Amino acid sequence: METLATFDDYSLELSDVPIQAAEGWVVREAARVIIFNQDHHIALLHAQNFGYHKLPGGGIEQGESWQDAALREAIEEKGFRIKLRPIEIGKIIEYRGRSEIWRPEIQKLKQISYCGVGDIVSSASLGLTDEEIRVGLVVEWMPLDEAIRLCELDVPFQDRDQPDNYEGRFIQARDLMFLRTAKMLLF
Repeated sequence: METLATFDDYSLELSDVPIQAAEGWVVREAARVIIFNQDHHIALLHAQNFGYHKLPGGGIEQGESWQDAALREAIEEKGFRIKLRPIEIGKIIEYRGRSEIWRPEIQKLKQISYCGVGDIVSSASLGLTDEEIRVGLVVEWMPLDEAIRLCELDVPFQDRDQPDNYEGRFIQARDLMFLRTAKMLLF
């Protein structure tokens, strides 16, 4: 799968010093999926308590492919069974040099996120974790262009997401790249 971007504290203007490729990084692989409904709107999770939207997805479990993880996460986070399209959006590598809300014990995280596209085929029961409920995750459906606008930094302040935490800045940059690439590949 093609690497679309690599983000770190420096590239996101969170630090004046570039992250050096050094030892000690905890590697986490994750799957993201752009899910379309019958109205051609995509699903985003709104982290209401932290000011950003994100694509559905999560960590890839041992022995699981990114595709299997995307299918599982669609059920857990959205309550939908999906069928993946035979198109890969790409992968993004993030070097997060500080601890996060989700994993405060990890100080240096190298996250590799893979993204694909899927369509809803049926409903299932929603299975948000306690942590996802705590951050106020709710499902919102919108056109792809509206999702892109929410993540862009060059739109008026009141019309876009404003992540108020470290992790949210990475999520916003990552998912904006995935959404823009999907628009180029699909339309």
